[in-house]
Amino acid sequence: MDPAAIAESGHETCDRIGFFVRTDRKAAISAIQAGEISGARDAITHLCPEYKSLLT
Repeated sequence: MDPAAIAESGHETCDRIGFFVRTDRKAAISAIQAGEISGARDAITHLCPEYKSLLT
């Protein structure tokens, strides 16, 4: 797999998480915990640590 494609996918996931947080923080937390946002945990850990509080 192309590393640039993986990074792009991760950034798109961060953008999606940001949208959900701005729209409905509780729903974002639930979606992340339920695994409904593909790659959310890895994206938060490596690319958008500002959302780390959503993982707890």
